[in-house]
Amino acid sequence: MASNGETRIAVDSEPDLIVARQKGRALAAEIGFDSTDQTLIATAISELSRNIRLYAKRGEIVLCAIAENGRRGIALEARDEGPGIADVTRALEPGFSTSGGLGLGLPGVRRLADEFEVVSNAGTGTRVSVKKWLVHRPWLESGVAGSALPGQRESGDAHVVWCQPEAAVVAVVDGLGHGSEATRVAALAVATIDAATPAAPATMIQLCHDRLRTTRGVVMSMAAFDRASSTMTWVGVGNVAGVLLRGDHHASPSEEHLLLRGGVIGAVLPNLYVATLPVAPGDTLVFATDGVRLELPSDLARRASPQQIANQLLALGGRGTDDALVVAVRFWGGAA
Repeated sequence: MASNGETRIAVDSEPDLIVARQKGRALAAEIGFDSTDQTLIATAISELSRNIRLYAKRGEIVLCAIAENGRRGIALEARDEGPGIADVTRALEPGFSTSGGLGLGLPGVRRLADEFEVVSNAGTGTRVSVKKWLVHRPWLESGVAGSALPGQRESGDAHVVWCQPEAAVVAVVDGLGHGSEATRVAALAVATIDAATPAAPATMIQLCHDRLRTTRGVVMSMAAFDRASSTMTWVGVGNVAGVLLRGDHHASPSEEHLLLRGGVIGAVLPNLYVATLPVAPGDTLVFATDGVRLELPSDLARRASPQQIANQLLALGGRGTDDALVVAVRFWGGAA
């Protein structure tokens, strides 16, 4: 295993905890970890540094970038010459923490890590080693969950998730009414979008409107992601709700809602309101038809995968009085 030099931070006072955390986050960002993993790594460093101050008074945090078998990651080690851990097994039990800090304790640090080791001897100190590997995710991760109106064999809700190396289109379509005719109209809209991608969202809405003029029509919300510029352009006609949940809990606002225009694609097309927003790694877009209450705690959106978000929204927010569909996508970005 190769490493790219060590960064050592002496932990002798409370300000050293902040320095260790900042240097760890900066190294994680340099390696390529997204903001969520940067926060996890900084949290582990905070806990280990605080343990040094509480139990050994002084020690050091050692950080380095590592590479092994074509993968990259970060290694961190907390070293001290304090009294040691009397019972390592008990100290690693879930929920065990006496630090008074973030409340994670060693069990929490172990959960955050991919590889974890503790070596401690009474009177000679403790060494805690942690490794976290960079996971290569798709630049756009998606999850879908849906159900038909009880008593119906088919759903009139449909979706598109079209993703290429540089661009992606996400759309949720709700055919008016229920049953086979709603399903047919929604399928026509999806086919029109599939044929038109990667046209601009407003163009695809217009094409769907032209195609569906002789049908009962649909309502629809759509978003187009541009990977290179880290932007998302979205538009909605009807009542397919959309929300963008920011992955960074310090972001303000923490969520942004799609401004919908009343109308029916195929019947009455309003003047479209098209907005372009910057997106950052970890941001999550959720679309939901009116058969689902779009109520999701932002902290769950940061912890859960897109598929888990879709599943939970459908399970907890499904009204049972209409077809229901949830599509969640998470932007990770990065170079193509």
